Amino acid sequence: MLKTTASTRGVLALLVAVGIGIVSAAPAAAGETLNVTPDGKGGSLVSLPDKQGIPPEIRAAIQRTVESSAGEKINDLVWDAATSTLEVHVVGSNSPELEPILGEAFPGAYRFVQDEYSSAELSSLAYELANEGVASGVPIASVSPAKNNSGLIVTLVEGKTSKRNAPSDQKELQSMSVVPLRFESIGTAPQQANGWRWGDDSPFWGGARIYGPAGNACTSAFPVINRQTGFSAVAMLTADHCGSTGESWRSGQAASSNWSVGTLQSGNSGGSDIRRLGGASYEGSVYVGVYNSGQYNNVKGAYYPVKGDVVCPSGSYSGVNCRAEVQSTNDVICYFGGSCYNNLVTVKSVTTDPLFGNGDSGGPILVGAAGGGVLGVGVISGINTGGTNEKPCEGVASGGGRSCSVFGYFANVRAFFDNNSGWVPLTN
Repeated sequence: MLKTTASTRGVLALLVAVGIGIVSAAPAAAGETLNVTPDGKGGSLVSLPDKQGIPPEIRAAIQRTVESSAGEKINDLVWDAATSTLEVHVVGSNSPELEPILGEAFPGAYRFVQDEYSSAELSSLAYELANEGVASGVPIASVSPAKNNSGLIVTLVEGKTSKRNAPSDQKELQSMSVVPLRFESIGTAPQQANGWRWGDDSPFWGGARIYGPAGNACTSAFPVINRQTGFSAVAMLTADHCGSTGESWRSGQAASSNWSVGTLQSGNSGGSDIRRLGGASYEGSVYVGVYNSGQYNNVKGAYYPVKGDVVCPSGSYSGVNCRAEVQSTNDVICYFGGSCYNNLVTVKSVTTDPLFGNGDSGGPILVGAAGGGVLGVGVISGINTGGTNEKPCEGVASGGGRSCSVFGYFANVRAFFDNNSGWVPLTN
C-alpha cells in the first residue's frame, strides 16, 4: 500500500500527490507464521458490515445511470447523506437530456449542480501540472479540483517548501496552468502501503495475502474475466506498484505452504494503480473477515465510487471494515519514491479507527450488492500518515515497517474496465 499525507479539505478533489513514498512491508523472516486459517476455502459466507453510505438499491440505480447512454453527460456525482440526495454535476446545458433518466431512477432525490470545467479536463491538467512541477523541483503533495470543478488546489509539502522560495514555486506553477490555482500546504508527504488472508489456494480469491520474488507482500483484489474470449482470459487484479511485469507471485506465507497465484501482466489501466495477475485459476469470491479468518462473500459485479458514499476496504493485513468515506474521485497521486498514478479515490475513516496500512496494497474495496453479495469498487493503493492520521493498526499490529491511517487512497476500478475492453468482474 502507498502512504501519503494529505490536507484536511473536504472538497471534491482530484488528488495528485508528489513526494509520497511506498510503504513496503518488511519481508517475512524465515519461519515466521501467523495464526491463520490453513485453508481459507473452509470459511463461512458472511455479509459486509456495510451499514453506512448509499443504500444498495440507490447504488444499483447510480451504476445503471452511469453506464447508460446519458452517462457521459454526467460530470461528477456527490451523495449528500444529510438529505439522502444525489448531486448530479454537469457542465453546460446537459441537464435536459438527463431529466427523464434521473427522474425515473431517483424520483425527487437528486439535484443538478453546474460545474465550470469538466472533471476529465481537470484530471488531465492536474496530471500534467504535477509531472511538470515535480520535474522542475517543486515539492508538490497534491493537486485537487476546487469545489464544483472551478479550478485546481495545489498542496505543497511544507517541510520542503520552507527550504525553497514558496512564492516563486507558486508563480512557476501558475504559469504552467490554464485554470485558476489555489495553494495550500501540508507537513508530511504521502506513502504507498505494501506488505499478509494467509493460506489461500487454487482457485484463488481476492483479499488474500500474496508475495513477490523479493518477499514483498501485497493483497489480491478480485478476479476479472474477458467476456470476449471466455475462460481463456481470466485474471486477478492487484496494485500496479506491488511489482513488475513478468514477476511470479505466490499466495500464503513465504516460510510455509504456498501456491503460485500467477505472473504480473503488462496492460493499460488509464495510468492507475492497477495490474493483472494471470496464469492461474481464479474464482469470483473475496475474503471479508478479519485478517486471519476464512470468511468470504461472492462478487456480483462492479460499482463506481461516488463522493459521500462509505465503502469497505478488505486488506489481508488489516481485515475488513466499512468506514471509508469517499472524499474525492479522479485523483492523481505521485508517491514519494514511487510512481505517479491517475484515477485514484481519496477516503477518510468515519471514526478514529484506521482504514488500512502496509500489506493491504492491492486489496479490494467493496460495497454490498442489492440482493446479496459484494461489488468491486477499487484496489487499495496508499495511506496518509500526516498529522494525527496515523493510528494503531488493526489485524497485524503496527511495527516492523507497518503503519496504518484513517486517511487513504484506492484505485478506481473503472480505470481498469474503461481501458480494457471486454473485461468484467468474474462473478460467483
